[in-house]
Amino acid sequence: MQDAEQKLANATDSQQAQTLARQAEALRQRGVSPTAQLLMRDAQHALEQHDMKTAEASMDDAIVLQPDAEILWRSRAQVRADAGDFAGAIADLGVALQHDPGDINAWTMLSDTESDRHDFSAAYDAYEHVLTLNPLVKDGHRRLDKLKVARDGQPL
Repeated sequence: MQDAEQKLANATDSQQAQTLARQAEALRQRGVSPTAQLLMRDAQHALEQHDMKTAEASMDDAIVLQPDAEILWRSRAQVRADAGDFAGAIADLGVALQHDPGDINAWTMLSDTESDRHDFSAAYDAYEHVLTLNPLVKDGHRRLDKLKVARDGQPL
C-alpha cells in the first residue's frame, strides 16, 4: 500500500493518480475479514434507510471483531458524521489516521467533518494534507482555496 501511496504523491497525470488511489483503497479493503465486510454492508444498508443507530451498531460490531482494520474506523466515522456526531467522527478518524496516515479518504472526511462543525482552520489543514498525498486530486486546489476563504474570511 505504501508503494501505491508513494507513486500517487508523485503521479504525473490525473488518470494515473485516480488509478493509484483506487489501488490503495482496494488494498485497504482487502485486509477486512468477510464478517466485518458483511457488517459494513449492513451498516451501509441501514444508512440508506436513515437508521443511524443500526448503522453505528453494525460498525461497532465490526470494530470489535477487527480493531486493527483502519478502514472500519473510517467507516464508523462516516456513520457518526452522517448522524451529526462530529466529535465521535473526528475521534474515529484520529484512530484511523494514527495507524494509516496515508489514507486520503480519511483525510478528506476529516476535512469535511471539521468544515461541517465550522472549524475551517482544521478543515483547511486536513485538506492541505490531502493535497500532499495526492497533488492531482480533482478540484483539490479550488477546494483548498474555498476553505482558505472560509478560514480567513472574505478577501477585501
